[in-house]
Amino acid sequence: MIVLQGNTLVAGYDEVDLSVADEPNDEGCTDSTACNYNETSTNDAANNLCVYPKGCETCSGATDGTGYLIDNDVDDDGVCGGDEVPGCIDVLACNFNSMGTDSANESCIYPKVCESCSGATDGTGYIIDNDTNDDGICDTVEFVACIDVVACNYNHQAHRYYIQ
Repeated sequence: MIVLQGNTLVAGYDEVDLSVADEPNDEGCTDSTACNYNETSTNDAANNLCVYPKGCETCSGATDGTGYLIDNDVDDDGVCGGDEVPGCIDVLACNFNSMGTDSANESCIYPKVCESCSGATDGTGYIIDNDTNDDGICDTVEFVACIDVVACNYNHQAHRYYIQ
């Protein structure tokens, strides 16, 4: 049988004084620099339980032992989220950005057939059209000459007709 006498529970020969506060929790990490720091812990021997941030990780901020690591490098490229520089990181692309760290949006543009790149490496590069008359023959191999087979100045190597 349990009997309450004042602030004391009496159960057989055991007595519990209800006016005495519980002892603080002695389990958990007592290092305030750890993510799972527990400000009510008193046992330094439990510090082998401490969890510390590495690299881009930070702590959640809880001080009751429930703190956890926050991953600030979600694409695991070694660059912390706030330090990411969006842009094309493929050196073969016209809009290559030498400072870029994240090409997640697949924004790279590449030259085709007669096209070339402007040469910029800061992400502002663009495609140069090297077929100004859009006949499918690159300007560097095209020359002006007569392609009319009945004309006196016909040139069988010519690719476009030039009127003088």
